[in-house]
Parts: sequence; C-alpha cells; structure tokens
Amino acid sequence: MNFDSFSTAPWFDSSYSVIIGGVGNIGSWTSFLLSRMGYQIILYDMDTIEQRNLGSQLYRVSDVGKKKVESLRDTIRVFSGNSKVSIFQEYNESSMTGNIVISCFDNMAARQIMFDKWVAHQEDKIKKVKSGEREKDPTEVNIFIDGRSLAEMGIVYAVKSPHDVKRYKEEFFNDSEVEPQVCSFKSTSHNGAMIASVITSILCNHIVNKKQGENIRAVPFKVEYELPLLTFRTYD
Repeated sequence: MNFDSFSTAPWFDSSYSVIIGGVGNIGSWTSFLLSRMGYQIILYDMDTIEQRNLGSQLYRVSDVGKKKVESLRDTIRVFSGNSKVSIFQEYNESSMTGNIVISCFDNMAARQIMFDKWVAHQEDKIKKVKSGEREKDPTEVNIFIDGRSLAEMGIVYAVKSPHDVKRYKEEFFNDSEVEPQVCSFKSTSHNGAMIASVITSILCNHIVNKKQGENIRAVPFKVEYELPLLTFRTYD
C-alpha cells in the first residue's frame, strides 16, 4: 500500500489494530476505508452474501454465496494492497477484544457482547495501572465506536471514557423493540459509505488528540445525521 498521499497526516500510524464486528452495510465500507490507512483489520461476521446485499454492501455479483468476511478480505487485498486482515465468524463471549473496537452489527445482542468485552478490557488495564503492573500511557488509543443506520440516516457513538460508558449503556434496547422497516428500503450504498466515513473521521480525530496530548479535534459522543434534509447534529 502506498501512503504517500497522506503519510504526513497527524493521524497516520499503520501500527494500529482495529476489530470490526459485522461487515454488512456499515462494516464492509468501514473495513475498506480503514484498510487503506494501513491498519491491521480483524473482521467478525458469520453471514453469507445474498443477492439482496449487493445494493448496499461492498460485495460483487460473483460474491453471492460466499462468506462475507472471506470476500471482504479478498477485496481489501485487491483494492488496498493490505494483507493484514484476519477473519472470524460469529462474535461471542470468547472472541477477542482490543483497544480499538468498532461495532457495525445489525442487532443489539452482538453489540452488547462486544461492548461488554471492551469495557472489561479497559477496566482490567486501569486495575493494572493502579497496582503497578503496567504504566499508564496517555497516548494509547482506546475507543469503542458504534455505527447504526437506516436507509437515509445514521448515528455514530464514540465511547472513550467512563462517563461515555454510562451514557452509552442508556442507548441500548431490546431487538424486539425495533419497528420493522420496509424490506426493499433498509439500506443504501451511499449511506453505508457515508456512515463509514464518519466512523473513520472520528477514529482519526481521536488518534490526533491522543498523539497531541490535548483535545484539538472534535470527537463527540454522538453524531446523528439525516440525508433527506442534510442535517448533522453532534452531542458532546
């Protein structure tokens, strides 16, 4: 991968590892964008590509019938030249977590598991710092990002502090509470790419803030937009 066009960007650092849960409408585009930044990408998804996925997700007609993670890994290698892609199937309690985790699931149950594991990972590091087992690194990038969307709207949460953890827990709901959407109009490619760009920008801004040691870029707790009116709202 050639990084000449942005190698001097303040957020550029190809040493980061990013775990992405769900590679459908949001996750496929997010994985592709982050792969072009040179990150190690760890993908989780158990689904197989269906014909109906082609209108909104980053898959080819010839990919129908293949596992999403396998196809996306191959697409990333071809278009990004990034071979640092690991793939797994279902995300569950025994799956890995890390410092940078992005939830792109289409259900709350998987999102809850991924978030709880990330929180436990952060709490364990805090305990080790307090006990002297590890030194505190103020430049370490720790963030949980959650993307949610419908056909023409999107919401992105960025959890980066204990206070954010409490606020984010209030945003959970049971999958049974979700109102059914019109089957033919649940998602689009342009909105999938849009929310993926917001997620990528939030991660870049957070990296810059950590590297600089001060909050010089916006990393709001919540970003919400609606494409029909082209309105964007942020909540710190």
